Amino acid sequence: MAPPSTEPVDSGGYRLTIRELRVNGSRSECVAIHQQALDLGERVTIGQQSSVQVGAEPLDRGVSRLALAVSVTPLGWDLELENRNGHTIHRWAALPEWSVQGVRRVIRWPRVGVLIAGVDSTLEHWVLLESDLYEIERPADSGRDRAERMSGDTVTAPIPRDVTPMQRAAVQAIFAEHLAWPPAANPVARSLDSARHRLGVGSESAVKARLQPVRDRAYGLGLARQVGLTDPTYVYHLAELGYFVPPTRLG
Repeated sequence: MAPPSTEPVDSGGYRLTIRELRVNGSRSECVAIHQQALDLGERVTIGQQSSVQVGAEPLDRGVSRLALAVSVTPLGWDLELENRNGHTIHRWAALPEWSVQGVRRVIRWPRVGVLIAGVDSTLEHWVLLESDLYEIERPADSGRDRAERMSGDTVTAPIPRDVTPMQRAAVQAIFAEHLAWPPAANPVARSLDSARHRLGVGSESAVKARLQPVRDRAYGLGLARQVGLTDPTYVYHLAELGYFVPPTRLG
């Protein structure tokens, strides 16, 4: 069993990091347990008695001996989810997904966090996967300013233009936890009033004026239900289409 490594590594195209969040009352400490570069085709096992140990020290009896296996493939991260207490998959800027034991998922996404569920409520076991080779693709013509696009006799609406820096700042002010890397286990949106103070603008209406065009872009790109300005659904939708750039990789 390889000893844990916490030294920064040159990740090349793919990198795996294990971090543990240890909570003591109102205080928390993030501890880096392991980090390694991965090659295409490589497979790593993670758990209490796996090639990379998680939940062993301090002991969390809820983590399985083999909780997770990660393989790097041309199609994406190949995840074998084997922890008996389950896992939560956090693709960056996407709705977290719960997974039970015995599921296999292939996820092509530049930043993926897997939270391995244990029984110790003071511990969070995170597996963080990073690769800019799994880039998020933008819709065709998304940056073009065109009044309409035509195909034969069909006229379709233009693909919405990019998000402006001021709009991005407003999105970040509200949804900082939803866009964070490493991810937050239970992200919470800030209020419009809190965002107003962070942006240094005079009213909540000024924040709304920046967020409304962003939400309209999501509607224009297929978001099928109406949501409030502090609901992250429209941000998730735009992130899925490449409208937000993933954060830099961990140091």
